[in-house]
Amino acid sequence: VVEAAEHLAEIRRCARHCSRSSPVESIARYIASATQQQPTPYSDQRTLVVEGEAGSGKTAAVSKAVLDAVAMVPSGKQLSAAIIVRMIGERRVVEASSLIHSIKKQLQELLSHNRKALSFDDSLAHHIFVASTERAIVLVIDGLDALDDVQWLPAVLSLPAAVRIVLTARPPLA
Repeated sequence: VVEAAEHLAEIRRCARHCSRSSPVESIARYIASATQQQPTPYSDQRTLVVEGEAGSGKTAAVSKAVLDAVAMVPSGKQLSAAIIVRMIGERRVVEASSLIHSIKKQLQELLSHNRKALSFDDSLAHHIFVASTERAIVLVIDGLDALDDVQWLPAVLSLPAAVRIVLTARPPLA
């Protein structure tokens, strides 16, 4: 929970460096679409990749979009999607295993009914799948290119409609 709070604070800090723009609004609508029961233009799109050079505003745009998506929830209503954010940012190389472990931990904390159905030995994709049976999941990973391994990613990208994934990376995304 402490790590999740640190990433949320980073989102808030980065969002201050971005004004409302068409790309930010599109990303926010994509994130918000995870919480809607009716079909949207994004219903069949599970992954959104924001690619750009260092300093191009990827982190600021996605940060602002996350906050804008949360703000789209009508007053008095609760956010129906769990938004999990990991800001890798400018770090040199980050171990994917640490990132995966922290996301699994947060997913287990979010679960109310199926918590016992998961083990830390289960894959990240399985954790997300189980969690998505209780509520929509939005996974935001900023700085994908800084991970030492992305072999786990294809399994995560083929998840059900209740899951949205936003990734940022510098080109080329390999």
